[in-house]
Amino acid sequence: MPPTANRLLLSAVLIVTALLPRSQPIWGQGYVYDDDDNAPADNAPADNAPASARPFSELPDLGNGWRESPWFGILNDGFYPWIFHLEHGWLFVVHGEDEDDFFFYDLNWGDWWYATSEIFPAVYSVSRDSWVFYFMDTAGPRRFVDLASGEFFEVQ
Repeated sequence: MPPTANRLLLSAVLIVTALLPRSQPIWGQGYVYDDDDNAPADNAPADNAPASARPFSELPDLGNGWRESPWFGILNDGFYPWIFHLEHGWLFVVHGEDEDDFFFYDLNWGDWWYATSEIFPAVYSVSRDSWVFYFMDTAGPRRFVDLASGEFFEVQ
């Protein structure tokens, strides 16, 4: 998808998410909203959010929503479940069963991939049905190699 289309898709997702009825408590940007769309009076982060609701919240805070993961790098989780990663761009996050177990929808790649702290920078690409290796610190374009075919490829 071209970058402009990616921005439009992200905007549409954010708008639709904002317009959805809140018939039960939800977590959004770290705040709990009740059935009447009321946030806490002081708009403080929710203390009762489940740990899985914001899996990056325990990472060192660099300020303004930026956090640093020792294995995944620098990211901003201010729009969780969307995060912005300095190298990967916009990613939609689905937290897996374990603490460092994630599925990511990569908006620039147009692909779902799976990663854990134990195997990263190797990731499983759903569209390729294969493990791929990410050459860290490459961005614009990011460089990968498909570990099954040996094919090198780039993703913006």
